[in-house]
Amino acid sequence: MPTKGPGSHVLSAVVALFASSTLSKYVSELLPPVEEVSRAVLVYVDALPVVTLPTDSNAAGALIVILGVTVLWEVAHVARKS
Repeated sequence: MPTKGPGSHVLSAVVALFASSTLSKYVSELLPPVEEVSRAVLVYVDALPVVTLPTDSNAAGALIVILGVTVLWEVAHVARKS
């Protein structure tokens, strides 16, 4: 968690959102097995009674990109703080 403010985490979310909308179609073309796992996760979560999610290939690719950007951002943020 940030010690001075949430700015870095907000910026990470915005970058992940824009990157996911741009790169999701490339993920489904380049990484079909990973996209299928992501789609399976989306279908599982969508089956929960309270949650409604899209389960198409664009959403699966977006999920992968969002997770990847967020992990890289946080690793870089922690490494910079050390």
